Amino acid sequence: MADKDDGGAAMQTLIIVSHPDIDGSTSQAFLRATAALEPHTEWVHLDGLEPAARHQLWSRVQAADRIIFQFPLYWYGAPASLWAWLDDEWTDHQVSAARAGELRGKALGLVVTTGHPSAAFRVGGSENVTLDQLMVPFWSLARKAAMVPLPALYINDFAHQSDAARAQTYIQYRQLLSMPHPGAPAELAAWFAQRARALGDELTATELTDRDDELAQLRGVVGDLRRGDDD
Repeated sequence: MADKDDGGAAMQTLIIVSHPDIDGSTSQAFLRATAALEPHTEWVHLDGLEPAARHQLWSRVQAADRIIFQFPLYWYGAPASLWAWLDDEWTDHQVSAARAGELRGKALGLVVTTGHPSAAFRVGGSENVTLDQLMVPFWSLARKAAMVPLPALYINDFAHQSDAARAQTYIQYRQLLSMPHPGAPAELAAWFAQRARALGDELTATELTDRDDELAQLRGVVGDLRRGDDD
């Protein structure tokens, strides 16, 4: 279900955001603006939902092909709102039923923001633990529900990222939301080529003059990837 190709129905992605202060988060504002560029993608702020709406969110999970849990790292895990929703809705009964078909084959991804540089999250670093180790409960949940785990996207110290680092985050996030197999080398060239074509189709002649550099960069990436495939 998570690997729909171009010949089938469009893949539906549901982003479930757990954040107690989302209005004050520059990283979440960046990610929300980026997600809005991807069709067939829905953004839900869990903390902003009334209890009844939180309960109804399960039906949207069932309708999606790819579910993304997105949150800042709080005391080495997710904020309370995500755990509360999981406790209420992802009960043993629900997960057992999901295994039979409701969640089987759906993809589960994680987008985790932290206030520390990436070097902090390693053995011997200031946190002395890796982010992959901290995320094990979510991968266990995916396995329990017969879901397909995706590579996690960790966004470290966003406030101090350079423009180049933010551009990389922008690309990786869009790939996580839209690529059948995010990060797969065989799919990267096709992904960049499709984005370059879409960008060219959407621009007027005047806008094309202003955006030649962006198109050139995208086409350059495609060329580099294709040359890499030949090596």
